[in-house]
Amino acid sequence: MENTIDVGHPFFFPTQVIMVDDDPDFLDGISLMLDKNLSYKLFQSASEALDYANQSHKQVSLQERCYSNYKTGPQDSDSLSHVDIGRLYEEIYNGDRFQTSSTVVVDYSMPEMNGLEFLMELKNPFIKKVLLTGQADTELAIKAFNKQLIDQYIDKHDPRLKQVLNSTISVFFRAVFPQQLQANHRSYNCLSS
Repeated sequence: MENTIDVGHPFFFPTQVIMVDDDPDFLDGISLMLDKNLSYKLFQSASEALDYANQSHKQVSLQERCYSNYKTGPQDSDSLSHVDIGRLYEEIYNGDRFQTSSTVVVDYSMPEMNGLEFLMELKNPFIKKVLLTGQADTELAIKAFNKQLIDQYIDKHDPRLKQVLNSTISVFFRAVFPQQLQANHRSYNCLSS
């Protein structure tokens, strides 16, 4: 039996979901389906949503502001982690921390650009990508998923849309912090080598 230890993360806060669809009625309807505690931003314009998502990616991450990891020796286990409690305390009053996007949910069929074009222009490497499809787009979504262009696809007409969407967002929300911490840990190890 293998012994594993879960590593605790020094901070955790709600992230935001970006929803993109050119149909305002669908956006209004889907916003009513989302978990009441979820932070989200709705966009009818794909280019405005892309600008917003890519601009928020340029912010310095919470991990970089408050957490550091230093290599102290030749072994992989030779490292020292530091959490700046003062900066972490300041984050309590930093409203921008809630604008960290963990997931983007985008409709495939839009006039300005289709959902796959939108997702390929997304610069944030940590954001999870969900493509909303209609019946005719399912085969295309499966190909995009297999090519790892998207992390999930959801049929807009699924009778369980509310449950599937909220479950997917929840899973991706919990994945964003460990993924960013791993990337930061790798970059600190490269700097100290």
